Amino acid sequence: MTSSDMTAPRCFLVRPAGPATAEPFALAEQLPRHGIDLHCLVRESELDEALREQSGAAVLLASFDASESMLQLCRSLHEQGQAAILALTPAGDDTIRILALETGADDCVEETSDAREVAARIRAAIRRMRPAEPPSQPQVCIGPWAFDIPRQQLHMPGQAPLALTRAECRLLQALLSQPGRLLSREDLTAALPLRERATDSRAVDLLVSRLRQKLHARDPYQPLIQTVRGRGYRLDLSTIDTQTT
Repeated sequence: MTSSDMTAPRCFLVRPAGPATAEPFALAEQLPRHGIDLHCLVRESELDEALREQSGAAVLLASFDASESMLQLCRSLHEQGQAAILALTPAGDDTIRILALETGADDCVEETSDAREVAARIRAAIRRMRPAEPPSQPQVCIGPWAFDIPRQQLHMPGQAPLALTRAECRLLQALLSQPGRLLSREDLTAALPLRERATDSRAVDLLVSRLRQKLHARDPYQPLIQTVRGRGYRLDLSTIDTQTT
């Protein structure tokens, strides 16, 4: 593998299990020639596993249509916030393109588009998803975890990095910015990226639950994120060593 292969943007092309047009198959052959590290998947379970292991990637949804399964997949990817989402839509079909954008796609590409254009759109979508962070931004130690803010990862010595979604990363940063202080659901919602905000306050509860599970994976008896019923959440660092490097 060459150095250029190692730095190529990664994209997961999700093909429908049923009949599909010929264009996705042609792109599968052509995109690697334009510098895209392409992986073709069929089952959603494969995609979930791939995204857990790879942050900063793109997902290209082939043969995008108005089926409930396709729309639900797009919504789910958008809520997770772990990958840029591009929909491969029929040429000239404005309705499908609008539907894809409304359900969470970051960009739409017509099936007949040139592979070079598709590759350029994949790179652009990934850049928009993960803007460059200042190199001086710190790494924060949270008990046994090292929180790598630029890479949106939690590290444990001897363990593989644990990827955070954009929303989880922003939420943890908000809690770390004021350790010990009670933050309301409204405070935490305001700290999230605009596209991740939801009108339902329970969305923050679910997000806190996911983040808490990740933080407590190695030490379930240390309740770092505390719930104040009916009021909000706070990060309790009084019993652990926390430092910035």
